[in-house]
Amino acid sequence: MITVVEDRVLARIALESVAWNEGGDPARLADVALGQAVIALRVLGIPTTPEVTRAVGDDIAAVIADPELLARARSSAARLAA
Repeated sequence: MITVVEDRVLARIALESVAWNEGGDPARLADVALGQAVIALRVLGIPTTPEVTRAVGDDIAAVIADPELLARARSSAARLAA
């Protein structure tokens, strides 16, 4: 079972994974973002169980589906990169 804190960490990783990738079709973006999120989870020492991977994938899909959230995330990423 994923705790509230873990859920917030997973949601943030999902958001950042999507934000740092440019457009393209949503399926490709989701695929690339999920790959990056799994790497980030491993670096943080978070086991990439099927439950965790599915939760991050769901969060990534939610970010991609919400144009306003996606725009804010990309704007934030652009400011950090500058």
